[in-house]
Formats: sequence, C-alpha cells, structure tokens
Amino acid sequence: MRPETAAELGEILRQSGAQAVHLEGQNSKAHWGNQRDGVGITISTAALNRILNYEVADLVVTVEAGVKWVDLRRVLAAQGQFWAVQPLYPDQATVGGIMATADSGAWRQRYGGVRDGVLGIHWVRPDGAETKAGGQVVKNVAGYDLMKLLTGSWGTLGCITQATLRLYPLPPVTRSFLIQGEDLEQWRQGLLDSALQPTAWDVLSAPLVAQLGYPAQMGLWLELRGTALAVAEQVARLPQVLMGATVQELDPETGEQLTRHLSLPGTQPQLLLKIGVLPTRTVALVTYLQQIAPHAWVQMHSGVGVGWFVLTPMPADVEALVTKIRQFVYPEGFASVVCGPAIPNRWDVRGNSLALMRRVKDQFDPQHRFNPGRWLWD
Repeated sequence: MRPETAAELGEILRQSGAQAVHLEGQNSKAHWGNQRDGVGITISTAALNRILNYEVADLVVTVEAGVKWVDLRRVLAAQGQFWAVQPLYPDQATVGGIMATADSGAWRQRYGGVRDGVLGIHWVRPDGAETKAGGQVVKNVAGYDLMKLLTGSWGTLGCITQATLRLYPLPPVTRSFLIQGEDLEQWRQGLLDSALQPTAWDVLSAPLVAQLGYPAQMGLWLELRGTALAVAEQVARLPQVLMGATVQELDPETGEQLTRHLSLPGTQPQLLLKIGVLPTRTVALVTYLQQIAPHAWVQMHSGVGVGWFVLTPMPADVEALVTKIRQFVYPEGFASVVCGPAIPNRWDVRGNSLALMRRVKDQFDPQHRFNPGRWLWD
C-alpha cells in the first residue's frame, strides 16, 4: 500500500487490526536485517515525497519520509546548502529510510550522525494516531527528544512520515587526498593533534583503494571542505603533519565514489557489517581485516571509529569470520551483521541493552506489529 498522506496511512493501520506491518521506502535496503516472512501488509512511504517547507535563511527544511536523498540534495544545492549525510544506495535511499537505519556516512565525524541533523519528526503509531516531536529551530528543548529514539530504530517503533532537517552552507571548495605509507597510525594521530578540520578522515582497505584506481595498499582518505582560503591554508600544513607519507590528490567527488562502490554489491549475496571500535584502533582494525578477509572493502571513519565492511561473494564460514572480528573489537567495540545469513546475536547486543530496548518496544508497539523480526525483535 502507498498512502499519500499521514492521515491515509493512519487509516490503513486502524483498518488492518492487529496484522503485522512491513514498512519500506524505495526498498533500497530490503536485503538488510532479518528478512521478513511476508505475513501481514506492506506499507510504502514512496508516495509521501513532498518538500513541505524550506526556510533557506534558517537552514531548515521539512520533508516527507519518501523524499529521495538525491532529489533533496539537488533542491538544496540550488540554494547553496546540503544535509550532512552520505548514505549507501544514494540514488534510491529516502529520508525516512536513512533515518530508520541511521545511515550517516563519512561526514559523521564533522557534522555528527543522522540523529544530530534531525530537529523535528512526525510519525504514525501502530494504532494509527499521528505523533510529533521537536520543531523547526536548532535550539529546541520542548518535550522528549524522540527524534533520537526513532532514528536507528529500523521502523520498529513507528512509521516516520516527515522530518525537519538541519542544513549547512555548501562549501565552495572541496579537496581530497589519499595518504599511503608505513606509518598510517602515526599520521592518523598527527592529523588528530593538528589544527586541521577535515570533513572526512577515513581508513580504507587496499581493495577499496584499488577501486579508486590507485595502488592496492591500505590508506587514509582525507577530505577538506570550506572556503578557498581556509582549504588552501590547511593544505599548506599537510607536509609538516604527514612527513614521509605518499600523498596524492584525488577527485573532489571521492566521497561519493566511495559510497557508490560500497553500494555496488546491492542485493547480491554479501556480508555487510557495521563495525565500531575506539578511534585509536581503526588502523589496527583495517590491518587485521585485510589479513583475515583480503578481498573485503572496508571504510572506517577514524574520527568516530565506525564504518562498513563489505565482502562479496558470501564467504562459506561467515559465523567464524564474524566471531574473529568480534574477538578483535571487544570489549569496547561491536560488529553487527547488517546483511548476511542469520547467526547468533547478529546485532551484537550485550549486557542489559536488549532488555531495555524490549521495554521501549513494548511501550511504543505493544502488539509488535511494526517490522516484526526485521531488527532485534522476535
């Protein structure tokens, strides 16, 4: 079903009784998470695709959940602005899907995650009632911060129908660099200690570097954005921070190229992990991953310690491979199987986290109607 308004969506939910409800946008991430069993009804937000309000001077836009990221980017760019996320499957990903899966991308270390860029949200509850939280201003402290709760909930707590997003001025200059050599950790730490302000600063595995057309050797990808003067000053400081490194300037659109490369496997059988470690362990992690999975594409955001691991075709010993990765990233880190076969604890939940999240689920969706089995829930 493709409702065209939130009210129509609510009526569908009321009329469907206690049936299970599977939510989707453009279906670009249908292969993520536990696969649905087909029982119940499917609701698509694809027809909720309007830009409702755009306050250019305030750097705020309100859009419906079915608006595609690529379409929103085009509208914002015409006004010299952008929403600071770089999702996978950029041609099909919708605002609602990006929020539901918290798919932020490389700019996270400069601008924060998806939830940091959401100022207000409207959603429909399982009983069909429309609900909202937040507002249209950056410094809004009214009510509970439910935007952060709904973001990353995989559509299990409510169906997002619209969101108010925080925007940024589009930087006039972007310069991108590949840093390679034997002392990546030293240079990573040197960049951290310097006065540079990169918008992206990622550790890339050798196979992913090769996809960019450069020697298949692990490297650091550095992106600087801003005014021509600010970027030029930062570039001038690079030699003293990266002494002994091989530095090559890349296409300014390298960030988008990386996102598209990681999106290439699409719905093919693949192992897609979301991995988190302490930022100081990102270089060591990618080095280790190259040893145990030499063909994997890995992009780790070294400023925040979160990133993607993509391996295709699907390895025969998936569970053993994931176990090795988890043993390396523990105790501070995690490795969740976003796409791949069902294995024990695929979402890498530890301690009392699951019990707490189940209580939240029971409060928002007592009958467990929304996306049953897709994420953490049975």
